Amino acid sequence: METFETSRLLIRPLSLQDRAFYCRCYTDPLLMQHIASPLDFEDASHSFSAALKKSSRNPVRRWTWVMQEKVSDAEIGLLGLVGDNNIPEAINAEIGAVINAEFQNQGFAAEAINALVNVAFEHTSLAELHTNHAHANKAANGLMSKLGFQYFEASSSSRWQLCRANWQDSNNQWC
Repeated sequence: METFETSRLLIRPLSLQDRAFYCRCYTDPLLMQHIASPLDFEDASHSFSAALKKSSRNPVRRWTWVMQEKVSDAEIGLLGLVGDNNIPEAINAEIGAVINAEFQNQGFAAEAINALVNVAFEHTSLAELHTNHAHANKAANGLMSKLGFQYFEASSSSRWQLCRANWQDSNNQWC
């Protein structure tokens, strides 16, 4: 897992110094409203330790990055790629992003997820990427469609997928 960049973002691997920021994100009810129930601080701290431990493993198990705005160095949010723990050589993974409220609706999620999709398909053998979010999160639905993901499930949440073949066919030009 390595650092990568977009035009406005530095996306660096989660590190020990990020515990407070990570816990702040996962305990914030506003940030978590379309993802899951917010964690209490102890559970968020345990989650941070697990994320940090799994971030160094290959194949993908749970890679986590911190997104920073290049101009200000402000921490914008977290970006994750989570593989299936039950499959020894994961063939798919889920992408997720948590963006601090003051940076939402500015295109940072699209920029970060687009870059992560490219990194995932260029540097791993993953065949598919997925996203999962609350039906009420209309912004996420629009974003996934814009990035070339296909809607595939309408049960308790909105699920989207992007296959490697579709990504290759698009010439990596979505945004």
